Amino acid sequence: DEGFKRARRIDVVLEEGETLFVPGGAAHLVVNLTDSVAVAGNFIDDSNLDAALADLRRMAGSEADGTGPITDVVAALDEIEFDPDLAMHEDLLPPKHLVVKYRDLIGGAAARWPALPPDDDDF
Repeated sequence: DEGFKRARRIDVVLEEGETLFVPGGAAHLVVNLTDSVAVAGNFIDDSNLDAALADLRRMAGSEADGTGPITDVVAALDEIEFDPDLAMHEDLLPPKHLVVKYRDLIGGAAARWPALPPDDDDF
């Protein structure tokens, strides 16, 4: 591939509180220099929905016997009618609702929360 011939290595050391955005499809390697907690996410919206679904279908095609977790995800997504006018929320959650305490996650309490987690003053 011609692109890999031009590829160059870039080393980045992130300090506490810093974030690095890696574009979708960009090859990358992460090495943690200390004990770390990493949060990664793939974001899908109108701009990349078709490409993301195509990638999932391609990955599902490589699963043995046409069965597996990615095949199941693709089948579930195919059943959804996506209406951006109904799916997008104008209101943002307050920061305290974007955090899950480790004890709630590991203890299973977070799995039983309603749509909004209970108020907790010590977030």
